[in-house]
Amino acid sequence: MTWLVSSTSIRVALPILLSALALLTIVMNVSASGKSDESSSAKDSKSTWSATSINEVRAALTSSGKHWEEILNNQTLELGVYALPKGGVDRQTPHRYDEIYYITKGRATLIADGDRRPSKAGDIIFVKRGIDHRFVDIEENLEVLVFFSKAKALSHGSP
Repeated sequence: MTWLVSSTSIRVALPILLSALALLTIVMNVSASGKSDESSSAKDSKSTWSATSINEVRAALTSSGKHWEEILNNQTLELGVYALPKGGVDRQTPHRYDEIYYITKGRATLIADGDRRPSKAGDIIFVKRGIDHRFVDIEENLEVLVFFSKAKALSHGSP
């Protein structure tokens, strides 16, 4: 399988996930301490570090009415939160980068490469670039931290 967490995909996905979780830990710690550098923007690719809080991201999603809120986007990594309401429709199309989903809230079924997998808060899912996938049967409001790895695409050219 190209999308479920397996020993092969975990070797690819784990370094990306650990780096992103380390970033998220820093983000949450900085946010909790109330100390942040207002001039450091996660969306600014020239920044050497950035900080935000998950609550700020959730507020941005709510106020925009969109399903995606980007947190970080640089040369090798893109990070954001994807949210779908209970009963919502996931209209995403295949991506050009490998990605990792970390489901923070909710329950749904992920269809990827023709296979179905029940997914819930706490699940970590790897999806290889170019694979058709989407969430269906969204039983509870779904919130997913999404990590896109651009590293392989950059070193081997874009698909």
